[in-house]
Amino acid sequence: MVESCDNANESAEFTATNNTTATGDTDVPVVPKKSYLYLFFKMVLDFLFIGFFLSSVLSYVENSNQPLIRAARKPEPFFAENSTVRDYWSGKVFSGFQDAAYYESSFFFFYAAWDRESQEARAEMEIVGQFFSESDVLIAAVNCWYPTSDCAKEFGGKSGAGNILPVFIFYPKLLNGIQYRGQTSAQHIIRYLL
Repeated sequence: MVESCDNANESAEFTATNNTTATGDTDVPVVPKKSYLYLFFKMVLDFLFIGFFLSSVLSYVENSNQPLIRAARKPEPFFAENSTVRDYWSGKVFSGFQDAAYYESSFFFFYAAWDRESQEARAEMEIVGQFFSESDVLIAAVNCWYPTSDCAKEFGGKSGAGNILPVFIFYPKLLNGIQYRGQTSAQHIIRYLL
């Protein structure tokens, strides 16, 4: 028991001598600055982690019932580069109408590149284009599905209020267009245009 009292006195003397400041005051304990900085940075990191976690949970909860929307793919040419069908694959329908002014008449094929019926009509339009390649009839195709295209904006191909694609329209010189509603075969279209 005596030894434990001696040890307690020695430890009290040790802390008393080590707690003195540079001025010699023994009332104020000296705490190294490193421990304050360490605690401060640890608290900041803890708050950042908690903030990140809460913002992740909150953003998930807010957006959990909204459908995922992907941007539309950029349009690509629907017909080959050497095709006799003039392809306005970016949907610039007004450029097509300007080009049609140089021809006696024109036949426009409005399509959606992903649509099966449009893809099947592509081969038939190639035959029609080859047939009229030496004539004064413009055979043109316009992508009317790409959302930001002139065709989709003007004719509402994607909104559901517009026509169901593919659509074929014959434009005689200086007259309004006449929609072709016949079979989608080259033979029938050629007979219609003649």
